[in-house]
Amino acid sequence: MSIRRVMQSLAVLALVFAVASPALAGGGGGGSKSKVNVRTKNFTQDVVSVGVANKNPPANRTLNPSGVSQFKVNKGSFAVNQDGAVTPGFTTGNAKTVYVALTDFGPEPTSTKF
Repeated sequence: MSIRRVMQSLAVLALVFAVASPALAGGGGGGSKSKVNVRTKNFTQDVVSVGVANKNPPANRTLNPSGVSQFKVNKGSFAVNQDGAVTPGFTTGNAKTVYVALTDFGPEPTSTKF
């Protein structure tokens, strides 16, 4: 075997290894992400306390009027805590980011991006 053939074979193996490594390690390869962003916006005239979670109790954040905050949750269903009142029944679906409007009537899902 010539040195040129050996070098070509090594180059091909290195390329295959570079492409296959992330897929074998669980990153990339078309796998779905387990975390989804949940963005909330305060549409009330008052300061509100908001938290979003689907496993552990949420860490609440204070939002001024027109304030925006982002949380990360696992895919699936989650609840929104607005001023101490927990509203379950939200779901991530296949979205990368879910938008929730905080209103005088409580949290509401919305398709408006903010």
